[in-house]
Amino acid sequence: MVKGEIRDMPLFRTIARRSGQFSFDRSDPQARIRQAEQVNAALESGQSVVIYPEGTFTATTGIRPFQLGTFKSAVDTQRPICPVSVRGARKILRDKTKLPRPGRITLTFGPLVIPNRAAGNDWQELCDCATTTRDFNREKFR
Repeated sequence: MVKGEIRDMPLFRTIARRSGQFSFDRSDPQARIRQAEQVNAALESGQSVVIYPEGTFTATTGIRPFQLGTFKSAVDTQRPICPVSVRGARKILRDKTKLPRPGRITLTFGPLVIPNRAAGNDWQELCDCATTTRDFNREKFR
C-alpha cells in the first residue's frame, strides 16, 4: 500500500502500478472508506498486504504515531500482522526527494500479532494490536 503522492514520483509510480499496490488518497474520506474495503477484500481472499502504519515518511527520526486503519483491517478480517522494523530508509530516501541514494536498509521481522475477535471488543483488540506492533518497533530502534 502506498500513499497517493507516489503518483508524482515517476520511478515509484511505475513500480507501484506494476506490483499491484493500493494507492491511498488521504484527502478524500469517501475514497479512504472504499480503499479500506479493497484492503479487507484482499486480506479475506488470502493476499498479503504491506502497510506502513505511520502513514507518511518524514526526515524526523523515530517512530511516528500509527494510523489505526491497518489494525482495523486485521481485526475485521482476523488476519495476523507481521511487524517489520525498517532501519536506514531515511538515509536512502530523504523527505521531499524523488530518487533514492545508495545505502543500506535493515529489515527485522517480529513475531506475528494475532487479532482475537473472540475477546468481544474490536476497539480494544485494534488498540492492543497497534500497541504490540509499536512496542516491537520501539525495541528495534533502541
